[in-house]
Amino acid sequence: MINQKDHRWRFIIRTKLNEKEKKLLNNLRQIIEFGRKQISGQKYDLEKSTDKQNILFMTFGAVNNYTESIYLLCKSVKPQPAIVLLRSIFEVWINTFYLLSTRSKKRLALFYMEDAQNKIKLSNGLLDFIKKYPSKRDRDPLTTEGNLKQVKSDKEKDILAMIKRFKLKKNDKWPNLPSRAIACDKISDRRRPKKLRKGTFEYYYHHLYRYFSSYTHLNAQGLNNFLKPRPEGGYYLVVSQSADLVERVLSSAFVFYLFLLGYMKKKGLLPRSLKLGKFRKMAQKMS
Repeated sequence: MINQKDHRWRFIIRTKLNEKEKKLLNNLRQIIEFGRKQISGQKYDLEKSTDKQNILFMTFGAVNNYTESIYLLCKSVKPQPAIVLLRSIFEVWINTFYLLSTRSKKRLALFYMEDAQNKIKLSNGLLDFIKKYPSKRDRDPLTTEGNLKQVKSDKEKDILAMIKRFKLKKNDKWPNLPSRAIACDKISDRRRPKKLRKGTFEYYYHHLYRYFSSYTHLNAQGLNNFLKPRPEGGYYLVVSQSADLVERVLSSAFVFYLFLLGYMKKKGLLPRSLKLGKFRKMAQKMS
């Protein structure tokens, strides 16, 4: 059994935040409170807004919720599950910028068409499942044959309507994430956030999304993250979490949240007079 009082265990597992990490935590709390205050007082009518405005508005809801969870996890020195949320924030940021950086609605149509296609695949998979295991039929809405066939029918109609409305071709597909990241990097400087440079999206795709995928999928590499070498040889099983990743997680979460606030201001969902200088100065001091 591992003795947590062993001095070598304390050397490997740092369970308290240092002063720099506490400051980053406070910075993240401030920008979350600021963002929530800006959006919570606004009345937003989905029916009267454009599809792209709705996407951005919903993106803020997701990012705000996930960032609040990252704050709570890092405050409790649990950065590893926070990494999973950070990875999702990065993905939705790429999606949003990719969708909103063109006047065409074709990308938006493909975005929703992929969702419809995925629901058809899920329905087909569950229909095959209840056919194979009849005793599981009608256990819940997901195994009710009538519901599944209705979802499948509705989504097939949605796809046909989108193909007709947006003049899509049969081979038109929602591109994969690396392709979307590369496309975002090719957007002209006029349409890019000033702080972003060419190659930034693809860089973070590798640096955040791919590297942190192991924490999400818990594959071989992901499981190895919970092993630490002993000074005398062999390994410790890490049953407590180390604070060593907290700075990286907090800094990344802060910057993505700030980017989103600036982008919403640019797109008119937040007042043009909104002052973000204080938070930009904070971001400049982060590694």
